[in-house]
Amino acid sequence: MKDCGTDFRSDELLTRAEAAEFLRLSPATLAIWKSQGRVDAPPFRQHGRRIVYSVVDLKKWSEAHKKN
Repeated sequence: MKDCGTDFRSDELLTRAEAAEFLRLSPATLAIWKSQGRVDAPPFRQHGRRIVYSVVDLKKWSEAHKKN
C-alpha cells in the first residue's frame, strides 16, 4: 500500500480504488457515500461515466475531518 500522500502527485486524479487506498478506506465505502449523496463525503469529479478524485481535494477533505 502506498503511504498516504507521499506517492501521489498533487495534480493527479485517482480512481475510486486509488482514492480509497489514499484515504485508507474501502472502495465500497466511497461508492456507498456517493450513492447516498452524503455532503460530508470526499468531493469527486465525473468524466463521462468515470468517477475520479483529485489528490488535492482528498488532502483538503482529510484535513477538514481531522479530530483533535
